[in-house]
Formats: sequence, structure tokens, C-alpha cells
Amino acid sequence: MQNQIPNNWQKVKLGEVAEDVRNLYEPKKTENLSYIGLEHIEQGSLRLNGIGKSSETKSSKKIFKENDILFGTLRSYFRKIVKPKFSGVCSTDIAVIRAKENNDQNFLFYFMANPYFINFASSPGEGTKMPRAKWSYLSETEWFIPKFEEQKRIGLILSSFDDKIELNNKISKTLEKMASAIFKEWFLKFRFPGWEKTEFFDSEIGKIPKGWETKLIKDFGETVTGKTPSTEDKTNFGSDYPFITIPDLNNIFIIKTERYLSNKGACKIKSLILPKNTICVSCIATVGLVGITVRESYTNQQINSIIPSKEYYLYYLFNFFKTKKKDLEMFGSGGTATLIINKTKFEILEIIKPDDIILNKFYLLVKPMYEKILKIILENLKLTPLRDLLLPKLMKGEIRV
Repeated sequence: MQNQIPNNWQKVKLGEVAEDVRNLYEPKKTENLSYIGLEHIEQGSLRLNGIGKSSETKSSKKIFKENDILFGTLRSYFRKIVKPKFSGVCSTDIAVIRAKENNDQNFLFYFMANPYFINFASSPGEGTKMPRAKWSYLSETEWFIPKFEEQKRIGLILSSFDDKIELNNKISKTLEKMASAIFKEWFLKFRFPGWEKTEFFDSEIGKIPKGWETKLIKDFGETVTGKTPSTEDKTNFGSDYPFITIPDLNNIFIIKTERYLSNKGACKIKSLILPKNTICVSCIATVGLVGITVRESYTNQQINSIIPSKEYYLYYLFNFFKTKKKDLEMFGSGGTATLIINKTKFEILEIIKPDDIILNKFYLLVKPMYEKILKIILENLKLTPLRDLLLPKLMKGEIRV
């Protein structure tokens, strides 16, 4: 139970303030609704990492409405919660929770996202292999809840953080799409400034503008394949240098990594250090994920990287790899089940090299966009822990609003 609760908060059963909506969806061949499974909900972040389609799964599904709370019920380490701003269908491994009359949906969402509640819900699972958080059990548990007006104030404060994070993400996505559109217009369609007066000639890969060349990746800078220090020696790992692996390539800029090297571990592979603004490309198994370093870093052997020899190569190379994911997968197939692009193959990837004037113009045009994206990511990294710090204190009544 909660401790140090304000006197005017009421002790109620969870089922008195919330209900589990169990509307099952019968699939029809003509329908293709938004679908959310446990795989689409990020652990602990209160947000989605993707959306599927109802046609992609033949299993039974539940209907949810905009702002319903989707609460993962399968296994303690699968505790995931999100409140989508759209309607659709979800897995039956997800509870669809809705606040009852005179209770605030935002408050209920953050109440259930409180780590204390998550840990509590995870503990009474049934069975050993697939423990579940049963609503029949949770609805009978007792909690201290503020009155409706205070619920609204708490929900508004916490949701303001997520609204700002969401707005930032939308701005970031828009800027990324703008930069990508310019790249495609200039370097795939050849509609760059002054293209109308440019002569074209036949090359091995088709007609390209005069003054442009077909080059290899290694002509744009130094290529590096990462390496993992011995994992048997735990002192090789610590908090000194980001150690980039494939799961870390989930954003344009690589700011946080799952693992870090100690100074000792970094010294063992010091020749493989990557400076800021190195482009990292996944080249084994999951091929074609791309990220840019923001500080000195190291990678494992599944990633090939290129350190641009000129500053204005950076965003051109980044967008080149982003648009060539399918080509990279085909290049890495080699008739085997596991996709592999080793350093030798990576270095000889062919790429069009525009003239330096055009490359520099592109760099100067998109650089402010990417700098804004980086600023947004860093701001969100501050907003999220601040929200997470306030959340349990508000839910316990330690901070009153």
C-alpha cells in the first residue's frame, strides 16, 4: 500500500475507479486497422516504438479507443503501458483500461505507470512460465486516490511533459523528413541548384551530372570495424566510453548506449576509437541501421563505421546509407542465411560523389536541421527523467497540486 497519504485521499478498490474493457474484434478481410502488440510498446518509456496492422496477425484482438490505457499483462519483464491518441485493436495480452465516471483518465494512466504499481502488478502472476497480471485480482486491490479535481491537476502536470516530448518528436520527424527529401531531390533525382544548366554523361550506373564521379566508400574517409573486449573480464566494461551495438542504432544520433567500456577496456581496442560525427552502419544479421556518434565511442564487430575525411561529407553519407538499406541487405546476403557485410565489402560499396560545391551546399542547408534534432533529443532526455521523478511523488501525495 501507499505510505504517507494525505488525509483527504480516499481508500478505494481499483475496480471502483477503472474498468477493463474486453471488446473482442472479429477480423474482416477488408479491414486494416492500427494494431498494437507488446512488441510495439517500449519498456518503461510510456510510448510506442511502432504500430502494426490488424491484417498482420490472425490471432484474436481487442478493440481500444483513443486515450484508452493499454497495460501489458504478460510476464513481469513485459510490463509495458501506453495511452495511444488513436483507436485500433491490440493483443489480448494487453488490458484495455478506462477510467470510470468522476475519475480522470490521465491520472489513472500515470497511476498505473507508477513503478510501485507496476512492481505490485507483476508479483501475483499465475503459473510459472507465463505469469500474468489478472484484472480480476488487480481490481480488488485497495489504493488511496485523490478526489477528481486533484486527479485532473496531477494528470495535467504529468501529461504536459509527455505532450512536450511528443511535440518535440513530431518536430524532429518533420526535420528529418525535410532533410531526407532534399537529399533525394538533389542526389537521386539530380534536381540540385543549377541542374537545368548541367550536362549529364553515361557512367557505369547510368547518367550522372558532369563533374560527379562514381567512387567507393573508402574514398570518403577511414573505415573501421569494431571489436568487443573480452567479456570474461568484467573490468573491461564501465562508464567511460559508449560501446555501440545494433540496438543502439535506433535514432539519428547515438547519445545513450546499453553498455559502456571502462578506460581499461577502451585501451585494449584504442586503435578502433571513433571520433564525434562518425557514421556507424550495422553490417551483420540486422543490416542497414545507421547512426551518428556525438562523442568518442567504440562499436562491436557487427558494425562498420566511416570517419568522413571532410566535414561536409557527413549528412550526405548518412542519408546515402539510410536510402540504401534494401541494397545493403541484398549486398550482404551472399547466399547465406545470416547477412554479413565485412570491412572489405563495406569499403568497396559504390557511391556517387557529387562535386564538392554541391556537397557543401547540401551540408550547410541541412546542418541546422540536424543540430535542431540533436537539441530536441537532448531536451527529451531531460524531460523524461524529470517526469519519472515527479510521478511517484505525486501519486503518494508527497507533492500536492
